[in-house]
Amino acid sequence: MNSIQHLLKSETQILHQKLESHPLHQLLFSPTLNNRSLQKILLAYLGFYLPIEIKLVDFVNDIYPTYKFQSPCIVLDLILLQTDMQKFLLCDHMPTIESKFNMLGALYVFEGARLGGVIINKHLKSVLPSNQVRFFANKSSWVAYNWANFGRMLESTVVTKSQCTLVINSAIETFRYFKLWLDSIEVVTESE
Repeated sequence: MNSIQHLLKSETQILHQKLESHPLHQLLFSPTLNNRSLQKILLAYLGFYLPIEIKLVDFVNDIYPTYKFQSPCIVLDLILLQTDMQKFLLCDHMPTIESKFNMLGALYVFEGARLGGVIINKHLKSVLPSNQVRFFANKSSWVAYNWANFGRMLESTVVTKSQCTLVINSAIETFRYFKLWLDSIEVVTESE
């Protein structure tokens, strides 16, 4: 069997690219990004991350106790940006997380997103220097170390073909549902 990390990357590559090219995600890289747009983006991320992280609680401590939950960082960012939380919506179409292998597929997406967060954070510092967005502000050395640990844990945990299939299908489902969720969010342009 090929490396689970290699299989995950190859099986989710197109979905990953679609998510990266989503208009709401691309707004993060706009030179004229403003606080209102950032609030909208963070509300969208929280609406997806929070219900999934709640499901992860049932499995994460047994297999990946070092997972750093990301929803609290998003909530803090939204509070510091003085966001009107009455507009907050939770995603109700989520990937199935009924086993540790489903969890690993979802975590592959979330942990991989931290890698992208390092790049996003550099851009945010240049366009909104007064805002320290904690959700994206992980040290690159920590993210690389964490990603390597996650990869080792994946390789030692996912040992059968059926386990591999569960992880890959969960990652695919997570990418698809995240894109569908972002599709449901109206993009706020910089001038609004």
